Amino acid sequence: MTAVSTITGRMATTDEVRFTAMGSDAHVVVVDPSDAVRRDALRVAGERIEQLEARWSRFRPTSEISRLNELRGVPVVVSHDTYRLIEHAVKACDFTGGRYDPTVLDAIVALGYNRDFAEVRAAPSAIGSLGQPAPGCAGVRLDPYVRSVGLGVGVGFDPGGIGKGLAADIVVEELRACGLAGAMVNLGGDVAVDGQAPTDDGWIVGIEDPCDASRIIARVTLESGGVCTSSSVRRAWRDVNGRTLHHLVDPRDGQPLESSLRSVTIVAGAAWWAEATAKAYFVASAETQFGVQTSEMRVLLEDVHGCCVDDLDQVSTFGEVGVFDLVSDQRRESIAMVASSSR
Repeated sequence: MTAVSTITGRMATTDEVRFTAMGSDAHVVVVDPSDAVRRDALRVAGERIEQLEARWSRFRPTSEISRLNELRGVPVVVSHDTYRLIEHAVKACDFTGGRYDPTVLDAIVALGYNRDFAEVRAAPSAIGSLGQPAPGCAGVRLDPYVRSVGLGVGVGFDPGGIGKGLAADIVVEELRACGLAGAMVNLGGDVAVDGQAPTDDGWIVGIEDPCDASRIIARVTLESGGVCTSSSVRRAWRDVNGRTLHHLVDPRDGQPLESSLRSVTIVAGAAWWAEATAKAYFVASAETQFGVQTSEMRVLLEDVHGCCVDDLDQVSTFGEVGVFDLVSDQRRESIAMVASSSR
């Protein structure tokens, strides 16, 4: 971890720390009148995030997710954390009509994203035949009585962004349950907050320009919940033939998603749901046969708020008016709390 910094706000004393976790930049902020409580909270948060990554990373051969993918067709008893992750992912797949689909693993691997992203970008690989449609969550078997998960033959599970969102939710939830006054966890743009904010302005989350990480295009203030940003620009790479690829895969055909959007930010009651909805909205934006304004998508978006940036750099929002404070060429340093990194 990097060195901890302490900020005295108008209402509370705040400690924060930044480090790398889950292949992304992590940022944890804790608020409490007790110095000892804040120090312990940062330590616990870092340890808990590492524990979740050790269980969920598909790049660690010893993780429970790697074991599940290796033993397809065989039920595997997993930890409570991993069962919760897969249960939430299956629920999100069902609620979004398959637009968010965690079974895109084989398609992503076929695109060359078979190792840590820094390695993928540094050493492009040859890509074979593209286009492996996601098999869907019907092949995922959950047994709550023994807490086992079974992946059907040909079904791979990718925790992807929903793992970061749920991890942020879990850490904030557990810190608050231990009596901490307030907490924020940001894992690569998946942000969860709850409780007392550092100042009376509340928790302020800045939304980056997907093409310029130093520039903030909007900000949102909230008391509790999740804010997640997904982007087709940031986590992109080239294969050995110079073809540009990215990690947002269309589950219908296994190809990198073709959309006029560059980034989607969702505000919701929890970070895991904001993450799943952002992915679903991206997929829906590319569905030319019925588009994103169908009744089905309107139902999906009823309880969330969104901010989108398209390939013409136009910013649009949906949901409750006034949730997003659009700003003009505002730099990161002017945002009071945290800027969400588009992934």
